[in-house]
Amino acid sequence: MELRKLEKYYETLEMPTDASLADIRKAYKDLKELYSKESIARIALDDELFQKENAKILADIECAFTELMKYFHVINMEKEEKIKEIVTQVGSFNGQVLKYIRETLSIDLLDISIYSNIQIKHLDNIEKQNFEDLPRGIYLRSYIKSYANFLALDPERVLDDYMQEYADWINKTP
Repeated sequence: MELRKLEKYYETLEMPTDASLADIRKAYKDLKELYSKESIARIALDDELFQKENAKILADIECAFTELMKYFHVINMEKEEKIKEIVTQVGSFNGQVLKYIRETLSIDLLDISIYSNIQIKHLDNIEKQNFEDLPRGIYLRSYIKSYANFLALDPERVLDDYMQEYADWINKTP
């Protein structure tokens, strides 16, 4: 995609060009809501000229969002091949492997946090394998599965591998 067009789409959504996918989705939702018929801001300006301009703005927002989603999809398809290669080479999933995959996909911990409602500090501790700072039991299991799901990995395999690392740590801890 041409860089100038891409920049225009980000500008339409009032986002910087380094915005995350989650930021783009939020901006799209917020702008659609702002320019919708039910918006309080729009009701005060509800004349024929404004309606035409509003329709154009909504169309531009829709176009920008659609094109950026296509762009992210192309990027993700290219990265998906790389992830498949990594997964076939992985003996087991641990925090470092999860972080490497996340970074390869250019995903921020904030994106995973928004998706999963898991605090960033817990996601960071998962990657660093700071087991002493992680929640115990069902919470940790749930966090690992959510993390794996977000990265489109097999959650059961990731959970089994990670929990084995966790069990090894518990058995070594006096």
